[in-house]
Amino acid sequence: MVYLAGLKNHFDPYYRDEIGDVTDQARVDEWQREFRAFETNGKLPQLSIIHLPNDHTSGTRPGYPTPRAMVADNDLALGRIVETISHSRFWAHSVIFVLEDDAQSGPDHVDAHRSILMVVSSFTHRRAVEHARFQTASALKTMEQILGMTSLTYFDDRAPSLLPDFDPQPVLEPYKALTPDISLHEMNSPDAPGAKESARWDFTHPDRAPEAELNRVIWQSIRGQDSIPPAPVVQVRAVR
Repeated sequence: MVYLAGLKNHFDPYYRDEIGDVTDQARVDEWQREFRAFETNGKLPQLSIIHLPNDHTSGTRPGYPTPRAMVADNDLALGRIVETISHSRFWAHSVIFVLEDDAQSGPDHVDAHRSILMVVSSFTHRRAVEHARFQTASALKTMEQILGMTSLTYFDDRAPSLLPDFDPQPVLEPYKALTPDISLHEMNSPDAPGAKESARWDFTHPDRAPEAELNRVIWQSIRGQDSIPPAPVVQVRAVR
């Protein structure tokens, strides 16, 4: 395992990274084991980074879960994390930021740089959708503000904060994870669209498979072999 020297003794060596060879359910099982220990000893770190990579999928590699099964695995894993924290002693003092690691990958019909951001806390507006524009640096800035840190760079210093979307009083209603309708054990067949290509690609870590080709294979696994993915839309807005 390769890690930065500064992370020595600050990460869980049993939390595995391999996409497709480890389910996100297994990752959450390991995270829960460590979290339960923190509940007992009260030594929960002020900041935890949790990596759930299976939404990258293994394309349509035969013998591996289908893209939609892996995304369902990822969704359930996130739900279990929120459920666990919201039923814990730490819920009244917690906030969970959920970001994708690739804002530029998997473009939608609006813009190739658009990405999701979910903020889960007893202090955030309940069941709200924020229409303001934020950046990934906005999540970093808000974490810094909550932790009492100064900005790390010019970009997070100038980014808009998410704190206006927090309420002064918490609502301590816990969350219950939903069970996916899609089987987590649904497997790719040898004749799935892009199966031969997927078998050649490197999925040992995120972003090693070719981005555009993987996006096409995932699209066709849902829409059919002859379906053509929409072209990415990139909007450029002048800043004056």
